This record gives sequence, C-alpha cells and structure tokens, in this order.
Amino acid sequence: MGGLQRAPRIDGARIAVVLENKFIPEEIAAYLSGFPLLGAQVALVSRIWYGDYKPAATTFYSDVDPSDDPVWASPQKIDVRHDILQVRPADFDAVIMAANYTSVRLRYPGELPEGAAPFDAWEHVQSAPSCASSPKRCRTSGW
Repeated sequence: MGGLQRAPRIDGARIAVVLENKFIPEEIAAYLSGFPLLGAQVALVSRIWYGDYKPAATTFYSDVDPSDDPVWASPQKIDVRHDILQVRPADFDAVIMAANYTSVRLRYPGELPEGAAPFDAWEHVQSAPSCASSPKRCRTSGW
C-alpha cells in the first residue's frame, strides 16, 4: 500500500503556500497536486500589491536548473492571485512558507528612500515577514 493511501484525509482544509520568484518548481507542484488529493484547497500567496499598483495576479518565475541544456530552458512560471496583506492567517488551516528566501524577501519593504537612516539588517529580520512593510496592518490581520 502506497504512502498516499495511508495518509489521513484533510477534506475541506485550506492551505496557503507563500512563494516568491525563484521558487522550486517541484516543491510547489507537490503542494498543488498532493494536498488536493487529500481533499484540501491550496491558495498561492505573496506580495503582489505595491502602493497603488494592485494587479489581479502576478507571474512568478522558478529557479533555473544549471544542469538543463540549455540552462535557460527550465524556468517555469506560476500566477499568484492573493496578496499576503489581503488574506488572514485565520482563514487557513495551515500556512507554508516555501523556502527560506521567501520569508527574507517578504520582509523587504521595497526601495529605501534617499537620505534614509542606515539599514539595520538585524532589526529588519526581527519582525514577521509581511509586517515589515505594513506594521499597522499586521497588528489587525494576525500576521
């Protein structure tokens, strides 16, 4: 009997997968195919809104496998339709942060203004990823 047949059902569960550019395609494919087989719904989430720029979706591109020939033949793309500051963690049964770099990038608020105080990397990583750019929103959304 295979592992999937022994896996518990999670019918109706909602799972958020937070990702960014340079995602690992096999990892995301496993979430998008495996969880639905167990009865769950998967939502892809990232920062896709910046200020007044609020697209319905943003396309992210995967990491490139240097063993492919030619190397540039392997990037895959995926559309993300949920902005991280527009969803609530409480609406999901699980939130998965795909790879470490995703949490690091979500802490980055964008371009630093000229004349800004020196950037303190240690202080920067002390807050939750999506809160770095919108602390007030995080206090009310649960992130």
